Amino acid sequence: MPKGRPKSQVAPCRFCSKQFKRQEHLQRHERTRNPFPHTREKPYPCECGKDYARQDLLVRHQRLDHQIGTPASGSPPTPYDNVSPHLAPNDLTSCSTNMPSTQPMSESTVRNLTLPSTSQTVHSILDFQSTSGLDFLWDEAATTFDFLPSVFFNTDYPLSDLTDRAELHINPAPVPPAIDAYGTPQITPEIEVQPSRAPGIVFNDNDALLRRALVATSDAASSWLWTITTTTHSSLLHTVLSKAHILPKEFRLPSRHALSRYLESYFRAFDNHLPFVHRPTFSTKTAAPELVLSMAAVGALYRFEHPRGYLLYFAAKALVDDQIAQRSDHVVSHLTARSPEDRVARFSMTSPTIYIPKHILQTIQALLVLLTMSSWADSPIVRDSMSMAGKLAMLVREAALSVDDERPDGLAWEAWVRNEERRRTLFVAYVLFNLQSIAFSVPPMVLSHEVVLCLPSTEIEWNAQTAAEWENLRLTNVGAFEERCFQETLSQVLAGKSVYEYKTVSAFGNYVLIHGCYQQIFFERQASGGFLPFHRSTLRPDVVRIFEGALRAWQNSWEATAESTLDPQSPKGPLGFNATALLRLAYIRLNSNLPPFRRFDDIEPSPIINMFANATSQAVERSVSVDRAILQCLHALSIPVRAGVAYVARTQVDWSIQHALCNLECALLLCNWLESVACAVESSGMATLREDEKELLAALSSLVRETELMDDLLNIQDGYAVHFRRLAWCTTKLWAEIFSGGYVFEISHLVGTTLSDIADILEQRLLGGQIR
Repeated sequence: MPKGRPKSQVAPCRFCSKQFKRQEHLQRHERTRNPFPHTREKPYPCECGKDYARQDLLVRHQRLDHQIGTPASGSPPTPYDNVSPHLAPNDLTSCSTNMPSTQPMSESTVRNLTLPSTSQTVHSILDFQSTSGLDFLWDEAATTFDFLPSVFFNTDYPLSDLTDRAELHINPAPVPPAIDAYGTPQITPEIEVQPSRAPGIVFNDNDALLRRALVATSDAASSWLWTITTTTHSSLLHTVLSKAHILPKEFRLPSRHALSRYLESYFRAFDNHLPFVHRPTFSTKTAAPELVLSMAAVGALYRFEHPRGYLLYFAAKALVDDQIAQRSDHVVSHLTARSPEDRVARFSMTSPTIYIPKHILQTIQALLVLLTMSSWADSPIVRDSMSMAGKLAMLVREAALSVDDERPDGLAWEAWVRNEERRRTLFVAYVLFNLQSIAFSVPPMVLSHEVVLCLPSTEIEWNAQTAAEWENLRLTNVGAFEERCFQETLSQVLAGKSVYEYKTVSAFGNYVLIHGCYQQIFFERQASGGFLPFHRSTLRPDVVRIFEGALRAWQNSWEATAESTLDPQSPKGPLGFNATALLRLAYIRLNSNLPPFRRFDDIEPSPIINMFANATSQAVERSVSVDRAILQCLHALSIPVRAGVAYVARTQVDWSIQHALCNLECALLLCNWLESVACAVESSGMATLREDEKELLAALSSLVRETELMDDLLNIQDGYAVHFRRLAWCTTKLWAEIFSGGYVFEISHLVGTTLSDIADILEQRLLGGQIR
């Protein structure tokens, strides 16, 4: 008997006689194509003059362009029409799970489905092991309202007091918003709930308008953005054939469908993390070939087609190098010129200006994408990243990185787009140089004092689809889009001053500001000898206090920004979430004295492994400042534990690479700190621990008990010291599991294998009795 279900005959389409293999495909075809499959009629007009072939397209147009939140009269009912806007979260979850629908669940529904229950009780083997005042780690309001409790950064209180005060910032769970015919939450001004904020933050009318515009703005890219037409593919093929002598011999231009697939991955998965390409005006027809191929290279990695991605990478790199070589030849010709006119022309050509040609800007953008790919890729390509960074540093300086680019009033949308795209491109280069500094323990190629630019605008303004939409945003939010100088704002943050009172900073602006704070801490550590191999420096208390004040000021700005979020999958975008990883890294580098054994320019992580393989290695010093760094590690671990470690392991491919760097730092610091605590308990007993440290140990035990490693931790025969070392093994194993799933960039895999090797070493010590 043949396997599988028997084949059934499906009748052809009643309108065009098209044949389908499955009945549901025929029904979908007739439902979406009927009754205008071939006539191209558009019987559904809008008051603005646009016509549409389907009523759902008209409704979508009205909802996005005219802010009409309800479907047009006469539209067919949907399964969500009968959902009450006043249902409790559990009721909404039960309704959505019982109805057959393909509509996406609301954010509140997802949280109710994925977050663990806090009502479960687990036997505690230690008298002090209770969550106590650290229940905020499990409060869903902390995710719902997107805030970092500001009191955690107040150096005037001990940690025990801070955890008690954290409860004051947690508000009741919000009522889920009404859902329209397309499954999109509709937030009205009357019931919109604002996140908890730092004391003194007051929302004005402009900020409320920005929030409503953020909900109304669609951030889903249209398919035309990444579609490669036959004409575009032919043009790319012509470029490839004409440059065949500089391209890899194995390179063959992928089909236009494959290129479209890769570009789609770029815009869906990568672009949101580094948004420097202006989507509404980007066109594959006019884009530079090296930019298109570099985007396709990264997109191929996100499709897990790594061999094709690396071929595209080398092809794009060859085209970029060819462009740079042509510019160098042009400069040489001017340098060798003898006439005064040529010397004047040469001077004008080399003088930095903010008005750079489009093709030069796109060459810089292509190099940015390639640098991102090479920095986190396999070891042979990683070695190219530093030389590529030198070329990029040269280009961004020539693109007037150190020239004030404040925009005049009355600027047209097209000119504003050119200015903003250049500004974002240069800031992304600044960010990438800092990330290389974190990963490779090298000084950044561009310093903060060189960046004489204004901060990037909001994502709402950046994503405006037309000039009319952009102008409307600026008219309805007067004063919200004023220019802010990067250096001036960074100086205010480093001085601990408020920067959000009269106008908030954009999510991208906060992101580059925390990079500026981290760079200052990097050089402060370097000046104190913190980068010598076996020198464990400790910053002076007054220096630490100044930087903690700066981080607290930055956090207040982050909280006041409408686009900030702690949700990795928030529709607001990942910039706010990514910035928190830099905040944690800044706290760890500021307050811990671990040597910089973290290098990813070699495939062998021997320095890190050797540090843990050496059982006599010095543990981290315990102090109040280190407690604050450990608290940041708990925040970092609570996010995947709350969502589910196994789930995050399979979905973290969409996270920015800085979370891998941050989590590795957190794991290393936690392991060393727990070893230090265990040694202290072995020699002096539990009385040697401060109350703050007991609170941290209790919270960490609570996090581990919420995972599958609960049974490994609950060993009543362990003494206190052994229990703390077992806790170090469990936390390291959890982080290793997070990075054990699929990965886009090799550095994520390297972080996972490094943590796995460390966990094996710690487990062998437990089993072998080396630490008893």
